[in-house]
Amino acid sequence: MTNLPLRSEVPVNDKWDLTLLYSDENAYRQDIDALTVLIKKFLSTRPEWTDYHNIIHNIPEYENILSKMYKISSYAQLNLSTDYTDEKLQNLAGECNLLMDHAYTELAAFDASINNLSVDDLQACIKEDGKRAFFWRKVLENKSHTLEPAVEKALTALQPALDFPYNLYSLVKQTDLNFHCFTTGGQKLPLDFVTFENKYQYDPDTERRRAAFAAFSEDLRQVGNTFASAYNARVQNEKIIADLRHYNSIFDYLLQKQQVTAEMYHRQIDIIMRDLAPIMRRYAKLLKRVHGWDKITYADLHVPLDPSFTPSVTREEANKYVESALKIMGEDYSKVVHKALTERWVDFACNRGKSTGGFCATPINCNSFILLSWNKQLSDVFTLAHELGHALHFHYVNENQTYLGFEPSAYLIEAPSTCNEVLFSFSLLSESNNLRFRRWVLSTMLSNTYYHNFVTHLLEAAFQRKVYLAVDRGENLGFNALCQLMKDTLTEFWGDTVELTPGAELTWMRQPHYYMGLYSYTYSAGLTLGTIIAKRIYTEGKAAVDDWKTMLKAGGTLPPLELARLAKVDLSTAQPLEEVINYLSDIVDELESLTAEME
Repeated sequence: MTNLPLRSEVPVNDKWDLTLLYSDENAYRQDIDALTVLIKKFLSTRPEWTDYHNIIHNIPEYENILSKMYKISSYAQLNLSTDYTDEKLQNLAGECNLLMDHAYTELAAFDASINNLSVDDLQACIKEDGKRAFFWRKVLENKSHTLEPAVEKALTALQPALDFPYNLYSLVKQTDLNFHCFTTGGQKLPLDFVTFENKYQYDPDTERRRAAFAAFSEDLRQVGNTFASAYNARVQNEKIIADLRHYNSIFDYLLQKQQVTAEMYHRQIDIIMRDLAPIMRRYAKLLKRVHGWDKITYADLHVPLDPSFTPSVTREEANKYVESALKIMGEDYSKVVHKALTERWVDFACNRGKSTGGFCATPINCNSFILLSWNKQLSDVFTLAHELGHALHFHYVNENQTYLGFEPSAYLIEAPSTCNEVLFSFSLLSESNNLRFRRWVLSTMLSNTYYHNFVTHLLEAAFQRKVYLAVDRGENLGFNALCQLMKDTLTEFWGDTVELTPGAELTWMRQPHYYMGLYSYTYSAGLTLGTIIAKRIYTEGKAAVDDWKTMLKAGGTLPPLELARLAKVDLSTAQPLEEVINYLSDIVDELESLTAEME
């Protein structure tokens, strides 16, 4: 049972302003009509798609159509994300999905014409269409995995069915999963996904926090088989596509999209599981000692080191915190941050049916839209700074790239966002030399930015790797098998330092990242670069900022290693990751010494 308000009860200033995208639903539907006309006109040029010269000539209009499709689908999906219980919004999104699927199927003929170009023609495209050389290189790289046009068209038409597992997961999580009240200390308390993940898991009251975790886990378990079936369907679909396209494994298929080698992927997981685990066990022991617990359980890991020193943060204070921290990025950056915070780019509301967590969506040639659930915690300020990093990244991309160069490799997609979190932490540290304040900032930095990206999401990635290895072996994974893999992963990282109470094994049910291919590991990859560049920005100032902006503006026009080099960071070796892990070890060292000094 939840005590969250209905969406209709949320104050306007707590909601994002989607009129910045379309003035109203009528304008949205008029754009759909315009899209239909554009596609029809574009398809009339099909007789011209016989040689690479004409294909290059038609690419700009193809990009224009894709941009409009992205804008239209963004409107439908952003509306739905604020209230999955609203049947009208469900229908709006459903209609939009059908429209997009039909449009992509129609455009498959142009995709086929591109894929049918010979190697010589593609090499000519790289030379003659320099603005999109990166795109033509990708087509050339993928050529051996491209299927016959009829098969490609069929796969495009099947996309709704392939997306169904994730859609089912989202719908069940936001609408059908009902949590019961739980009782602790003689109090009957409400429970829902948002309240647990944004409030109870940070609660300094041990009895209430552990009771909330137990109740949350008990209700989550009720949909275990449904979620397991959805997730298994997703990964089996990916296996089928990988085999159809003649990849040696699911990993090869998913990593080629990111332009990442298997070595880079496995290195990120292996080093963190090996080298960060002992550091985080030390932090867990410090939490246990400071709080006087007889044991530390999985339900205790998010508790602040010094909860009585953790202030409640108003929205106005959050804006000041973030604007002050990001001022170092320059006037152009700061102006966009200010617009985002004052022109309702952000949906702060906590309401029934709203998507959990946080995200940033940026339609082409439009401002960004940021979703989060505001609970007046410092962790919310970190989330706000994080999502603004995405918004500013795509602000620069929008100004400098066309549609086909818009999306960077997922390997570095989290770097601009996590860089902002680190800059925010540095800004806080500069405010005071008080020992308790410094300990609070360092522990908050560790338990928010680094725990979230180097522990939570990395453990997702380690679990996910086990899943894909099993699927590559031909295994079918049910609820119990998935829970065991999750438990094994958590045990490997935490050892016997943390007691894995019942419910820990259900962690795989809580995040949507498992439905997004090999995405979870990219949080730590992004934060590796984000940390290195944030330290450069803080010590070198404008020169480092300029390098960083050069990388941001490049969008998806270069592979990730080359993008990082624009910011003067070499990610080809383990050295940057090891540097960040050593930095985290230093933070735990200082937290231990500060605690000893204060006791």
